[in-house]
Amino acid sequence: MRTPPYPTQSYLKKRTMKPFRAALFALIVLLSAACSRPASDIVESSTNGLSGVRMPVQVTLREGVELAEDDLEDAVSFTPSADVEVSRLGVRTLRIVPKSPLKSDTRYKVALDASKLTGGKAKGVAEFEFSTPKLRFSYNPCWLQQSDDLKYYVLVGETVSSDYAADDYVEQRLKIKGLLKPEVTWTHSEDGTVHKYRVENIPTRSDESYKLTLDFDLDPKRNVEMEVPRKGEYIVLDHTVQTEPLAVVVTFSEPLKPNQDFRNLIRFDPKFRTSVDRNRLYIYPETQLTGNYEVEISREVQNKAGRRLDESYTFTAALPSQAPAIRFTGKGSILPSSNRMSLLFESVNFARARVRVRKIFANNLLQFFQQNYYDDQYYSSMDYVSRVVRDTTIDLGARSSTRLDQSNTYSLDLSRLITDSRKSMYLLEIRGVDPLTPVDDEYDNDYYFGDYRTYKERSKVVVQSDIGLICKSSGSDQYVVYTTDLVSARPKGGCKVRTYDRQNQMLAEASTDSEGRAVLRTKDEPYIVTAEAGGDVTFVKVEPGTALSLSNFDVGGTANPKGIKGYIFGERGVWRPGDDIHLTFIVTSDNPLPESHPASLEFFNPNGQLVQSLVNNSSSDGIYTFSLGTTPASPTGLWRAKITFGGAQFEKSVRVDAIKPNRMKIELKLGDGQLVDAAHFTGSLTARWLHGTPAADAKAVLQAQLSQIATRFKGYEGYSFDDASKYFGTEEREIVTGSLNVR
Repeated sequence: MRTPPYPTQSYLKKRTMKPFRAALFALIVLLSAACSRPASDIVESSTNGLSGVRMPVQVTLREGVELAEDDLEDAVSFTPSADVEVSRLGVRTLRIVPKSPLKSDTRYKVALDASKLTGGKAKGVAEFEFSTPKLRFSYNPCWLQQSDDLKYYVLVGETVSSDYAADDYVEQRLKIKGLLKPEVTWTHSEDGTVHKYRVENIPTRSDESYKLTLDFDLDPKRNVEMEVPRKGEYIVLDHTVQTEPLAVVVTFSEPLKPNQDFRNLIRFDPKFRTSVDRNRLYIYPETQLTGNYEVEISREVQNKAGRRLDESYTFTAALPSQAPAIRFTGKGSILPSSNRMSLLFESVNFARARVRVRKIFANNLLQFFQQNYYDDQYYSSMDYVSRVVRDTTIDLGARSSTRLDQSNTYSLDLSRLITDSRKSMYLLEIRGVDPLTPVDDEYDNDYYFGDYRTYKERSKVVVQSDIGLICKSSGSDQYVVYTTDLVSARPKGGCKVRTYDRQNQMLAEASTDSEGRAVLRTKDEPYIVTAEAGGDVTFVKVEPGTALSLSNFDVGGTANPKGIKGYIFGERGVWRPGDDIHLTFIVTSDNPLPESHPASLEFFNPNGQLVQSLVNNSSSDGIYTFSLGTTPASPTGLWRAKITFGGAQFEKSVRVDAIKPNRMKIELKLGDGQLVDAAHFTGSLTARWLHGTPAADAKAVLQAQLSQIATRFKGYEGYSFDDASKYFGTEEREIVTGSLNVR
């Protein structure tokens, strides 16, 4: 039988072209269908302008989100692609958080599938865009200091990035020249903007100094050269100017001797104060200064070993103007009526301040608190709960004024900006205008009313109210609310308090009594509590995680589900064997208790054996007393008293111990009672136990504290007879040590 020929290559190509063309045609049709999907106007507001590479992106829709939380990521896409986590804030707002940092200096487009998000109520694809800032670095002066064992040098410094920068990105771009094997350790801040480095074990050479070079391949690039002095050389290494707080910083090659009279060892025209940190001397002007000032460091400045400089050191310090800045001061958000509607802010190097006021309407307050709170870093969806009602500019002074380059505090009169603040809240935003020195406006964004990095300190939510509100919960289904009159600091009764869930549905309400107290009972998890009275209203968020931290306080205890609380105490903290022990038991209950209700006590010794059992059927206002006894032969240690009251039990440890007094009377005589001859030191020490027996063989140690005092002569009080270059630090010396004799 003849074998049929195999198809040739060209034949195979013809056979496979048809399915390939069909698949290609189907793909083109799908792409065309996707590209032709109509645009949707479902987006009400969204993040725009600049946003940090790790900052959350928020978008508010016109329709409620009906897609399940686990499926939200399928309805959101990024171009360029990014791995994000999508969650829901409230009914209509999405929070999009990058799982890994986005790319810097990149324009991102976010597409939302409206049909998926709304369950088919809206159609098409909604898009919005935002950009990430360009990553730039600044460099703080580095510090060369000796190691703790004084054998090597250590170089410490830091670089600050304008936005998050990955740890390895920064570390790999530092090259060090001058060392064979540099030992560098890094510490990075949690937000990835501060990167501290430490170069360890920098050796010294006995014959000469040498240069250490640090090359930072970042934007902008920086080359830092540091002179490492030769071994044993005591000199001034360098000087810098620190801007915050303003100080002239002088670095020496060796640690300085503390407590020197630097006022007489430094020539600096303005008044100043000093501090020493290892080998650094900080000179702080007492007033804010700008311009060039000559500084002279005397050769009498000593290191820790008492060695002086070979020669004085003179330099010119250029004290710069402060960078333009403006911010609100204080942390409060509630303005009581006694405040007269004023708010303080600080400004430096701005001639004017622009203030924008957003009114958060009374019927939108609960919606505002769904996504925001008083002191948030950023406020979301403000266009849907508020409206700009005032935008004005305030003159802070003439540009020629010498005060503007210093930090000044101003009072903002809110009565001219806010006219009907009762039952409404306001978001105040401030920014500096007309700077006296150049500013970087790269991060300015209209939504944040200026630089988004400083928005938190330039914005403040305020509400005028005389009601102070505290809400407490022990984890049960009830919340105890206290209201206070902020003007008189007295409890405020008659306040209507309500609690709402995250969907703004009221869960419970009550009125405060004359003590300003009310109890709200709800089985559902509340989100916010409000208090209202006489036209005033105030809010406090009670969702998990917002409670004040109690970690610094001893709040431990036990919760008794039966509603009975008891406390046991004795007349002292320790008893001897043979003593009578008197214990008192105080009990309270949510329900009234009869005075004849029995309380039984069992007393156990340290071995766990039951020694005594008592029952008390009579009490006075819930107070029971028990008298227990021990014998001289009773074992010492922790005894245990257990009281049973109804179905509740309470215990207390009782210490029984053989106590021996260990106190003595000491009499010390030195010299003739007035003067002590340092060359021939004489004196006597007598010690007896309080019961009269001599404290024989007891160890005695006599120490003296030596301190420097000023030299003064009668009639010459206005003169100084002390050498400023010499200083004696306070020290202790051991004079005598030994054991007492039998007397």
